[in-house]
Amino acid sequence: MDINIKNKKENKLLNRTEVEFEVSYESSTPSRQQVIQKLAALLKVKSNLVILSELRSDFGNKKAKAKANIYVDEETMQDIEREYLIKRSHKEESKKEEAKE
Repeated sequence: MDINIKNKKENKLLNRTEVEFEVSYESSTPSRQQVIQKLAALLKVKSNLVILSELRSDFGNKKAKAKANIYVDEETMQDIEREYLIKRSHKEESKKEEAKE
């Protein structure tokens, strides 16, 4: 899986970086968590501060267009981002926490 960043914009008002990028892949469309992990590694940020708001692929095409928001801290992310996007972006992390309880 390769990520090609198309647009990266600093949004100081919301304390986040907004990124538009393209994901190229060989087999099936990668999961949201795989894309988040790869993007976090590429931009050298913590994966728990990345919210993937959009991941769209066209039929028969091995590319997907995506948008993500990268926050400065978790408090800001919780205050600004919609709850369902946080849950969707961090599904695996929440499953691990539930298993510990």
